[in-house]
Amino acid sequence: MKMVYWVGFCLAMASPSSIWANSEVSPNDFAYSIPIEVGSDHGLFQFTLPKSVYQSVVRSDLGDLRIFNGAGAPVPHRLKNLSATTSFPSQKVALPIFPLYNKTEKGGGNLSLYVRRDKQGSIIKIQSNDRGPAGKETLTGYLLDAGGVKGSIRSLKLDWEADDQQFLGQINVEGSNDLKSWRILAHSAPIAQFNYQGHRLVRKQISLNGASARYLRITAPGKEHIPAFTKIHANLAETSKERKHQWELLPATRVEDEKLKTFEYDLKGYMPTDKLKLILPEENSIIRASIYSRPDKKSTWVLRNNSLFYDIRLEGATLLSGESRIGLRHDRYWRVVVTQDDGGLVATAPILGLGWRPQQLVFLARGAGPFQLAHGSARVKPNDNMARSLLDGFMSGKSDKSNLRPAILGSQQIIGDQSNLVPPLPTLPPRPWKQWLLWAALGLSVLILGWMAFSLWRQMNITNE
Repeated sequence: MKMVYWVGFCLAMASPSSIWANSEVSPNDFAYSIPIEVGSDHGLFQFTLPKSVYQSVVRSDLGDLRIFNGAGAPVPHRLKNLSATTSFPSQKVALPIFPLYNKTEKGGGNLSLYVRRDKQGSIIKIQSNDRGPAGKETLTGYLLDAGGVKGSIRSLKLDWEADDQQFLGQINVEGSNDLKSWRILAHSAPIAQFNYQGHRLVRKQISLNGASARYLRITAPGKEHIPAFTKIHANLAETSKERKHQWELLPATRVEDEKLKTFEYDLKGYMPTDKLKLILPEENSIIRASIYSRPDKKSTWVLRNNSLFYDIRLEGATLLSGESRIGLRHDRYWRVVVTQDDGGLVATAPILGLGWRPQQLVFLARGAGPFQLAHGSARVKPNDNMARSLLDGFMSGKSDKSNLRPAILGSQQIIGDQSNLVPPLPTLPPRPWKQWLLWAALGLSVLILGWMAFSLWRQMNITNE
């Protein structure tokens, strides 16, 4: 029985669920925190990471970042990079319309117009110059002022007076920027409206295929009848625009022990950088330089760009080297090595400009609030969360916009000791005392079994004698 207790004790000491297991990460392991306001305690929320977070973390992969709920428990989160462009959905804009009439007598006559515009080019008055004998006014078309439209027009939506009238017709749509020269945008486009036995057939859309014009003119081909339109809307095409970058202009530190002119820069953070530019100190300068970066001072420099940089000013004209795109980097330290200098640098070092766009963080509000964004710790490991695949599913496709709700960030606060930003001192590897204990128990068990066998052998010999 004593042997059973001894073996059980050894197994308990070797069990990974013993009291020597690792403890959970808590907000006290971090140096900084930002409170998060959410509308409810459940659901998916997102916010844009502020610059202060990139400047406070100690890992280039932002692995020292956690979201905690009110109980101090971490909740699943995921970082995502913003797309290079932002899309604007299609819009519907009401256009000012001006009917065009032709006075006729006995079916004859020509249309002559006087159009008055303001300084911005908007139509404010249309008047017929027909001075012939009084006759019947015939609607011949419409003039549309599209000056308020920002973007290209995908189609026109027409509305007319009577919903019970029935017709099938065609119209032409022309475009102009000066009311003099016109070009065809839609030729003999069909429009229709029919009602029969409770069924309704209506065609009011005229496709313009993304046309752009200051003025539009609608007429009927030949002697076609044109309805009396009450409203005309322009359906704008979906547009996209490149997201703006935030730029950090970094001063240089000259590296004296290098053969080539070398300058180093400190971004003082791990912002996601994907653009750079080099601002030369003097006008009419041309240099060729290689630009390197690395996440920390122990890593090796990696080449990011090798280009010709210039600042040419001549007879009022300015020619500057533009911005260069690089792969997305979270590097803090940068280096510029001038490989060819044709009188470009004298004494002043160039300024390195780094362009970046902040990331968004998506988290699952689990448990009760208040929630907080804890960051800045050299004592925690990157978060290997099994819920990332679930968040990735919500963040992809159309469900991204419908399920995510915005969260509001407060001001950065100090919550822990600043020593959390410093890696702990290296410690000696732990001694394998568990293995030693198991081997000792095994050896002791062998000795006990040997002693028991020896005692049994002696008793058997005494009995035989």
